[in-house]
Amino acid sequence: MKYSLLIILCAVFSLWSPSLSAELIAVDADAYIQNGSNATTKYGTSDLLLIKHNSEGNNYDRKTYIRFDLGTLSFDHTSLLGSVSLNLNFVDSGLGDSTDSIEWTFGVWGLNDGDTAESWGEETTTWNNAPQNNTGSDFEFGTGATKLGTFTFTGKTATVNFTSTSLNDFVAGSTSDDLLTFMIGRDTDQSGSNTYVHSIAAGEHATITGPQLDLIVIPEISTFSLVLLASVVSLAGLRLQGRDR
Repeated sequence: MKYSLLIILCAVFSLWSPSLSAELIAVDADAYIQNGSNATTKYGTSDLLLIKHNSEGNNYDRKTYIRFDLGTLSFDHTSLLGSVSLNLNFVDSGLGDSTDSIEWTFGVWGLNDGDTAESWGEETTTWNNAPQNNTGSDFEFGTGATKLGTFTFTGKTATVNFTSTSLNDFVAGSTSDDLLTFMIGRDTDQSGSNTYVHSIAAGEHATITGPQLDLIVIPEISTFSLVLLASVVSLAGLRLQGRDR
């Protein structure tokens, strides 16, 4: 009897492979915005997404918007999502002065699900009309956005794979439509003149990969495997009953 149970149990695990799989989504739309005299300028066609925070100035702060379309996924992200990573390639913008020894912190925000501006256009978005932009802040966003965490690196360039529990919850909780928008500001303030502008390779960049969303999928056990598993449990119960007699 015990050998029969063992054979059935092995069959269950051979039919259900618990190995995780991943799906990578390329950016659907991206743009940066700039304040001051450039508050109505559109930068959606740029191949770089600029970010800057200088509390002393009022014309050169930048924030970045990135959107993904979850409609291309082959699985239900609301129930089978294991983990998520927002992948960004920071490149040297060549704008402003900075040493490579400065440690910078950036904040990642998510546009709340169901916002009426989720379908914003990258060629029409500006500082003045960007969804949930806090126009009075150099690096933060409005009450209709949720801060998902921060990441830090030293210098001008970096490959960032941002993860957080809040990011997972944000993606899994997107149910009103398939559009998912992230906003990035630089928490670190660099004062003075000609301060550094960070940049992320945009989807339009010719040689460097633009923003990507990396999603790990939890494997789903088949109905047949569940039936076999139930059979194992049932047979095990009968075996125990036999021992009690």
